[in-house]
Amino acid sequence: MVVFIIGLTTSLVVLTLPDRRGEPESTAQYLSRVIAQARDQAIFTGQPVGLLVEDQVLDLSVWRDPIWVERGRPELLPDQVDVEISYDQQITRPDAWPDLVFDPTGLVDPATITVRARQTDIDLTIEPNGEVRIDRP
Repeated sequence: MVVFIIGLTTSLVVLTLPDRRGEPESTAQYLSRVIAQARDQAIFTGQPVGLLVEDQVLDLSVWRDPIWVERGRPELLPDQVDVEISYDQQITRPDAWPDLVFDPTGLVDPATITVRARQTDIDLTIEPNGEVRIDRP
């Protein structure tokens, strides 16, 4: 009976511990889901969908000729996490243009999003077809 109580108590303690993956892992998972949703939204609506990551803010927008219109409220990323986007090839974007733009077929310029926090870097590789691969250290 004592062993059962110790096991039950240990289980409760483990379940209440904070997520060991921490901010970079959970932010990478979140960004992966948002990117997949943006791609799906572009395909389903037949309209270009953009994703902008700037100053700890994640913003989805839709192209309404001649401007990008915000779709919903911008999401705040954790302060402890730094997010950087790099492209596989040199891309010139006009001012006020999102970092990632999914066309109505779901295609996007290939890029890598690096999520940094607590001496951990996690890369999200965005393939031309919009698929996201998370590369953990």
